[in-house]
Amino acid sequence: MRYIVDRIEGSFAVCEDEKGCTVDLKLSQLPEKVRSGDIISFKGGKFSIDKEAAAARRAKLAAMQKSLWADDSTDEVE
Repeated sequence: MRYIVDRIEGSFAVCEDEKGCTVDLKLSQLPEKVRSGDIISFKGGKFSIDKEAAAARRAKLAAMQKSLWADDSTDEVE
């Protein structure tokens, strides 16, 4: 099972599972350096951070955000 860490609240990480449901996971069960935006997987009875998937997701989101702010000259008023 994979989760996306939405945010950290107190001693919990508020995560979204693969079905889009919100799940609160205890920080004590997660890797020490977990942060918002990380993708974590649960395998073999423990959680681990999928650094490659998280980096790819962050890059995709940054590109989407950049495209929203791109100069679109077709909307200019003359």
